[in-house]
Amino acid sequence: MANRTVSIFYSVRVNGQHHRLKPVLGKNHRIRPEWAILKGVETHLPGGSYTLGWYEGSRRVWRDVGINPQDAVAAADRQRVSLAAVRVADDSAVDVLSAWFFTRRSPVGNLS
Repeated sequence: MANRTVSIFYSVRVNGQHHRLKPVLGKNHRIRPEWAILKGVETHLPGGSYTLGWYEGSRRVWRDVGINPQDAVAAADRQRVSLAAVRVADDSAVDVLSAWFFTRRSPVGNLS
């Protein structure tokens, strides 16, 4: 079953170490450019980029989506739709196969 949760992170180097941080939301509920939560404090951190994160099975997948927060939100929406489509396709394939197996006549029963 596909996971449909996609998260947006702000990827930046702080003191030589790479961090993926939760972005800060403004009063209008949009991502504030170049702001992230570092050690519980809203901090201005220029020079980073936005990254999407989601799971495929038990594996964590990361995808860089650039420096524009609006592009990150749009990419996250597209990825959510893509994961939902994969889930529907997987569910449909199971339904089609199970219907085919259960409606198919057994070749052993036709030997009389």
